[in-house]
Amino acid sequence: MIAFSGNTGSSSGPHLHFEIRDTKTQKPINPLLFDLPVMDSQRPQIQKLFLFYPRNENILVHSEPVALQKVSDSTYTTRLLKTSGQIGIGLQMFDRQDLSYSKNGIFKAHVKVNGVTIANYEFDQLDYSDSDKLFIMVDYPNFVNRKVKIQKMFFQNHEPLSFIKFLKNEGVFDIAIGKSYLTRIEIEDFSGNSSSIEMYIEGAPKKLPKNPLEGKLIEPQRDYLFEWDDKEIYFPKKTFFGNAILQMEGDENLLSIGPDLFPFQKEYEIRFKVNPKDSLYKKQTFIAKKNENRLMYLPTSIKENYWITKVKGMGDYTLARDSIAPKIQPLNFKPNQWLSKFKFIRIKISDDFSGIKSYRGTINGEWILFEYEPKREELTYQFSDKIFKSAKHELRLEVEDNTGNKAIYETTFLRKYNLE
Repeated sequence: MIAFSGNTGSSSGPHLHFEIRDTKTQKPINPLLFDLPVMDSQRPQIQKLFLFYPRNENILVHSEPVALQKVSDSTYTTRLLKTSGQIGIGLQMFDRQDLSYSKNGIFKAHVKVNGVTIANYEFDQLDYSDSDKLFIMVDYPNFVNRKVKIQKMFFQNHEPLSFIKFLKNEGVFDIAIGKSYLTRIEIEDFSGNSSSIEMYIEGAPKKLPKNPLEGKLIEPQRDYLFEWDDKEIYFPKKTFFGNAILQMEGDENLLSIGPDLFPFQKEYEIRFKVNPKDSLYKKQTFIAKKNENRLMYLPTSIKENYWITKVKGMGDYTLARDSIAPKIQPLNFKPNQWLSKFKFIRIKISDDFSGIKSYRGTINGEWILFEYEPKREELTYQFSDKIFKSAKHELRLEVEDNTGNKAIYETTFLRKYNLE
């Protein structure tokens, strides 16, 4: 037996992760490097091509789709492109193996301009420290607002990720007016199946649209504090990877921050002033994010007379209160029931707002191990965990939500001991 599988977290079903890591660095290594018998005769699929203009005067990077013309099963081209300035390449793409419908990432990517390599990716290993930078590897506005993943073949203003093997001028190349450029993009899977694009670019005057964004400029090298009568937003240095333009409004009990167009490097603080209410009210109040017609609990603390939460996203935020204790409901047994033939008991625990923070169960005053399945809101106790030396038993379960409301369930059950 390798492991027991479960269904916690954000999984869609019980499953097991398989990794091969470098023992010294703990970096995951591509398992296909170890001669695993994986059948793959399918070429990586190129869906769409985009030209990016990453160093124009606009804060928001401008991009344009380019229509692809199929030459063969593995080769694409485009019409003659006329543009100028500094250009980066973006692709929508995926790869599949023969016995799986999963859409995987590609193994290698290579970009050449007039025969000179400007970008080279190879996914032979990963570094978990790269994960915070992955949002700047894609066209962020399209990814968060339209769920479309356009992977960039350029990487700006930061140390390259571990799978980027080579970048010239950050993967950005210059198109001069009056000159011609042959650009070749090739992607490849681990089995050597490949697809490519060849396109000609002719340098011609190009005027980019003006940036329509208005708002406050947030530069990554500075701290920012924005204040209203009873609200504050604090952006520490390096909240964003680059410059961002935000619109912020503080109206009555609502704080609105947007638009969501710029990738975050770390969290920032939202603050609401504490009202002079009693201590119970303070304890039960928290900052919530409005999600359509629902409020979502955010971990909140009180500091210097402010409710404070840290977030890594945009949206509408407000104060909310949870004064209702969690609910506890036995599922497969009743009070004073004989449970001699039962292998386990199941109890549902639920909370209407802020969510379950903790739970603790005992039998006859001794702690017992409850296993929690949050998707079903269910606790399970296996009777095999404990030897019973009497027939009558007192079960006690205490459940607390994230604002401190507690519920207690107590009952008696009967069970023969020394069972075979």
